[in-house]
Amino acid sequence: DQLEHAFRAEYDHLEARANAAASAAWVEELRRWGRELEYWRSRSQQLLSQALRAQLPTVGCLLK
Repeated sequence: DQLEHAFRAEYDHLEARANAAASAAWVEELRRWGRELEYWRSRSQQLLSQALRAQLPTVGCLLK
């Protein structure tokens, strides 16, 4: 019974560490996705702004 208890405690400890590592990996992956989305949002705004300035000079003046 004592050996089983020790084994269970070690197993629970290792499982908790594995879950924490998996959670940390997910958090980092979500942060990476967030950075990528922010990059593309910013880039699309730049391209839209450039297109508006090229197509409609009067609107381009308003955007400055």
